[in-house]
Amino acid sequence: MSTRPHGVGFLLGVCHRRRRAAWARDLGDLGLHPPQAALLRLAADQPGLGVRQAARALGTDPMHVQRLVAGLLAAGLLEVRPDPADQRRRPLVPSPAGARLALEVARRAEAAEARLAAALGPERYEGLLRGLEALAALEEHEADPTADPGVKDPGVKGPSGKSPGGKSPSAKAPRRARAAGTVVGGPG
Repeated sequence: MSTRPHGVGFLLGVCHRRRRAAWARDLGDLGLHPPQAALLRLAADQPGLGVRQAARALGTDPMHVQRLVAGLLAAGLLEVRPDPADQRRRPLVPSPAGARLALEVARRAEAAEARLAAALGPERYEGLLRGLEALAALEEHEADPTADPGVKDPGVKGPSGKSPGGKSPSAKAPRRARAAGTVVGGPG
């Protein structure tokens, strides 16, 4: 038995760290960090989500999302509007500047994803994507045993804004998007 780190988990961690660093460089001139970009894209794609819904969709905790919201509010990129049906709820909506920036982030994410696909080649890229989708479904099932690991969640969106497999996503079913890229909202 080798003591050298190896295996799927190790390689996913290495790739995640490298892809996240590259994505952070891609966002540098926009003044956003990857988690901020992910939340901004989510709010632009599914306006009206609350903090808890956004946390589930991003695969993080509500306190982390609340800190991201505070930063995006201070930057004038996000707005919190009252919900007439529930005074406790504060739906997240991008400001006009935030919506424009979310489009630029999406454009850059698609370009980064296209570069990755070209570097790997179509067959390897599609194989990797299918494998990660299967792993994400398995992980989701382990986190929630009532979830069916064989069913793709239409609310999980890839970096291009499409659900894995290219199907149109449902805006009503946000949840964790662990396989939507190394940084949700970032390039794959």
